[in-house]
Amino acid sequence: MALRGQVARALSIAAVASFIGGLLSTVVLIAVAPKLANFALRFNAPEYFALALFGLTIIASVSAKNIIKGLLAGTIGLLVCTVGLDPISSVPRFTFGVMDLYSGINVIPVLIGLFALSEGLNQLERIASEKIVKPPKFDRKLLSKADVKEMLPTAVKSGLMGTTIGSIPGAGADISAFVCYNEAKRFCTESR
Repeated sequence: MALRGQVARALSIAAVASFIGGLLSTVVLIAVAPKLANFALRFNAPEYFALALFGLTIIASVSAKNIIKGLLAGTIGLLVCTVGLDPISSVPRFTFGVMDLYSGINVIPVLIGLFALSEGLNQLERIASEKIVKPPKFDRKLLSKADVKEMLPTAVKSGLMGTTIGSIPGAGADISAFVCYNEAKRFCTESR
């Protein structure tokens, strides 16, 4: 949408969808927090193994077009997860004496950095190919009623799915965000 000059509309759709998802998850959390806490306390090794297996199947789901790239990215992710203290013996792994690495590598700064790196490489490639693209004119049109009507089912479905996946102990917001984004993207391409 940004390439078509609809930046304000894209941002307003994202903000409204995020608000709907946050509102749904807050209501569900208020309603089921005590039961969810009892469920989380019963998590043992088999459940954590199933959760890890679920995370690996998410890799296959998200990278359906190029499975080799997905498996390579998953392998690199698993290697990055080994940095820090071993959860059983508390022995430092791949920390190289740096105390900041004892708690592991934070996912969010890494994702932001990878996004910035890939965007920088895309921009360098565009400059190297000397394709001078005239920047589109941006309109300031925000969200319309038709946009809300069109995005509401997907936003509610993604909000409920994200709440469900995010409530699984160990899965958290990162996995639920990736799954919901992938499903919304797949739903959008299937409906067209």
